[in-house]
Amino acid sequence: MRPQEIKEQLKSLIEAASTIDPSLEIRLKQINRWVKDVKPGSLTAKKFVLFFLQQIIIDARTYLSFADRNLLKI
Repeated sequence: MRPQEIKEQLKSLIEAASTIDPSLEIRLKQINRWVKDVKPGSLTAKKFVLFFLQQIIIDARTYLSFADRNLLKI
């Protein structure tokens, strides 16, 4: 996943989290504040940070889909 894709996915996850889990939205915004100021080349050079961000995106996406299904059952 490229740095630009990560930034775009973080933005979409923030939107989704705003209706499902506001505390997750706050956390994602904190991460996004840091990511948006980092140059893409610098982010690519930091492999472990890139892997961390990819894992955050996967986990947030999974959590939001699970939480959304549970909200529909209520």
